Amino acid sequence: MGFELYEEMRKKMESLGLIEDTGNYEDVLLETSKLILNNSYDMISLLDKDSNLIYLNKAHKRILGYEEEDLLNKPALEHFHPEDIEKAKKEWSTLIKTKEDRDKIVGRYKAKDGSYIWLETHLKTLMDKDNNIALVLCISRDISDKIEAENRLKKNKEKVEKLHDVAYELESCRTEKDAAELIVEASETILNFDYVSLFKITDGTMESMVFSFEIEPKIKKNIYSKDNYTWQTFLSRNSFLVKDIESDDRAKAGLAEYKSGISIPIEDYGVFQALSKEKNRYDHDDLELAELLISHMSQAVKRMNYETKLKQSEVKYRSIFENTGTATVIINEDTTISLMNKEAERLVGYDKSEVEKEMSFKDLLIESEVEKIDRLHRLRRQDPSSVPEKYETKIVTKYGDLRDVIVNVGMMNGSKKSVASLIDITHIRKNTKALREIEESFRVAFDNSIAGMMRLDKDLKILEVNENACKLLDKNEKELLREGILELFTINNQNDLKKGLERALDGETVKYDSLKYLSDKTSLKMRIDPITNLVGDLKFLLLQFI
Repeated sequence: MGFELYEEMRKKMESLGLIEDTGNYEDVLLETSKLILNNSYDMISLLDKDSNLIYLNKAHKRILGYEEEDLLNKPALEHFHPEDIEKAKKEWSTLIKTKEDRDKIVGRYKAKDGSYIWLETHLKTLMDKDNNIALVLCISRDISDKIEAENRLKKNKEKVEKLHDVAYELESCRTEKDAAELIVEASETILNFDYVSLFKITDGTMESMVFSFEIEPKIKKNIYSKDNYTWQTFLSRNSFLVKDIESDDRAKAGLAEYKSGISIPIEDYGVFQALSKEKNRYDHDDLELAELLISHMSQAVKRMNYETKLKQSEVKYRSIFENTGTATVIINEDTTISLMNKEAERLVGYDKSEVEKEMSFKDLLIESEVEKIDRLHRLRRQDPSSVPEKYETKIVTKYGDLRDVIVNVGMMNGSKKSVASLIDITHIRKNTKALREIEESFRVAFDNSIAGMMRLDKDLKILEVNENACKLLDKNEKELLREGILELFTINNQNDLKKGLERALDGETVKYDSLKYLSDKTSLKMRIDPITNLVGDLKFLLLQFI
């Protein structure tokens, strides 16, 4: 160290009151080294070749609770956990034998209070002039929080897999109450929540749906105040984690008997809550797992609502009901796919185990789409309203097939995850040419048919007639387009024809063996066919008569 640097260090340390100036260069260096060692976050020690501790810094007391005399000149290895001590001895033996440093030795070390602390230890040999080990420098770091997080992640992964199974069970639920009971059961048996409740809110009125048995008679009395968390959760559409209900007036107002809880909105449907009589019973992991479960509930409720609406129209209901299974994936902020359903498996060709937490959604895109879709993904997490919820793209299946898809994306409440549904439109793209050919064939058949033909819209207005229709009805095209279809026939036949046209509008093919034409009372045979598009919606009625 140069004199200038020494002077700078000495003055700085003196000004801070950390050392006294002895005028000795070596003293300054020694005091500085001690200061650094004793304020290190890590435990730093020196061991002799027999693993006896001959120096240890103050971090040992902070982390393990030992005084210096408790450990000094004693074997360091004897404090390892019984399950870890053989591994530690083997590492030490290897170091002495090979004279090579040992890195990242992980094990549990006994603290003074009898508990065990997870340590990650690095051993470095300090050699003498004859290249023999003189001392061993030992640096250990407390990694208990890291180990705990890894164990929690493993445990949560098992729970996520079970919640994934619940999503499929929800598909078989036919009523909202069935779905709510399944959610409560999963909350208790999979997530190990203490007391669970689920509310439905309709037109400003709250209805208790399902409760844990012990909670039901008590909580019903407190759910109707719009100042408490149940209502605030629904109105704000935000999730809440309350670790201490007693210190929170809004929570305490309705749930005074309970000490902590989770409250999650079920979109426009209602509110899910988990309560406990213990403070700090739930954490953010519990909240995230519960939100995943409730997202499945939301999808199930949406499906049931769709099915209810579909019953209003038989044709529309049948068409959409046959395609209710939509490929759906949940995407993490880092673009990895955390969950996918069976329809998504069928669409991309991959098994869940190959995709979930292993693949990015970018791995499924064609190369030219990756940059664009990744940009939308990032912007959506900054401001969801700044990007489209629906767009078209191309994906590549496991077998190399290209699929055209429409993607609908929405953010999950209270998280950075998004839910994406994928609708395969490849067949529509491929059939475009065929559809054009079919339409052209219809045009040729319509114009050249030996039967009279005309097209009616949904209001029974004549849209088009062919040449033979004009001949049979003895009117030109302009005259027929001005008239209503019913006015072409006798009064006695008009009511019957009107009923037939109404049946055709509902999707039925109707035939008449004899309808009398008004102008000359000529009897005509007529057939009425409803013509629909690919999804079953009516395009027009086709009338044929001879």
